[in-house]
Amino acid sequence: MLSSILLLASAPLLQGQQAANLPLNETSRRAEPSRFVLKTLDWDARKGQPTLPASLAYSQAEAATAGYYFVHAGDAERWHALRDQILAAGGQVFDYLPHNAMEARLPAGLVDAVREHAAVVIPVHPGFKIDPEMGRYGTAADHPLGRMQVSVEYWPDADLEAQEQAMRALDIVIEETVESGRYLRSTVRANPAEVIALSRQPGVKFMQESASAEQRNNKSQWVVQTYVNNDLKLWNSGLKGDNVYIGHIDGKIQESSCYFDDPSGAAVGAGHRKIKWWNPVGGGDSHGTHTAGSAAGNAEPVNGSTTYNGLAPNAFLVHNSSWPSSS
Repeated sequence: MLSSILLLASAPLLQGQQAANLPLNETSRRAEPSRFVLKTLDWDARKGQPTLPASLAYSQAEAATAGYYFVHAGDAERWHALRDQILAAGGQVFDYLPHNAMEARLPAGLVDAVREHAAVVIPVHPGFKIDPEMGRYGTAADHPLGRMQVSVEYWPDADLEAQEQAMRALDIVIEETVESGRYLRSTVRANPAEVIALSRQPGVKFMQESASAEQRNNKSQWVVQTYVNNDLKLWNSGLKGDNVYIGHIDGKIQESSCYFDDPSGAAVGAGHRKIKWWNPVGGGDSHGTHTAGSAAGNAEPVNGSTTYNGLAPNAFLVHNSSWPSSS
């Protein structure tokens, strides 16, 4: 059972919702130019500052020390000028935020100047760093001390060694740390109180429970086509990749898979129902087979099933790879 203190993390989302907001599949930066649409914040910048419980908010001094802010331009036309102003004054801009907002690091003397030109400047409070779904994936159940497995992302300019030291000072177990060039991230074990403590660390950007991976290829069909549950609009309109050749570069494709196998017994080549050319010949790689299947896999001629077919099930594949099979 999730601790009540962690349930407070959903408060920003609940308090930020506005009744007049458009559904997420209809909103856009021009339809609702002043709206924040984040996982932990759904808010109209014209409303000013959203409220947070004290346990999940920085004081003014703490916010200034941390230095990270959500900056909303108010509309699409002012966004670029505001970003350029921040950069020219020595601040940093990270990711774009829907709609017409950005993540920024602002030196203390720059905050008031940015506020003069922005719709709103909001500190990235601890409550904005905690996924509202934290605790719902059951990762604490497989840990002897009941600690959740949590993915912690740091700000791009954070000192990774300093972040690890801060976590160790909180007695938080670090399972893995990754510096990919695009992001800095740790996987840790933490209880709800430790998650709250972590959220107050200035270098922490966002945390979510590290849910176990599951195969969801059957869901990607509608996600890519319409992002509406089970709405296969493109397929229903006859767009399934007919007469399209997809160039595929990855590990070798396992031709015997039901998603590629030709029931007629035709060899890979011009007469094959799916793979028109490949190099190297033969073998199979789990990753290459998976990506080829996600793109153009079609099991219907083999077993009549369409459940896990790729996005373009009638398309052909032309494949090349340069590494040996893993099988």
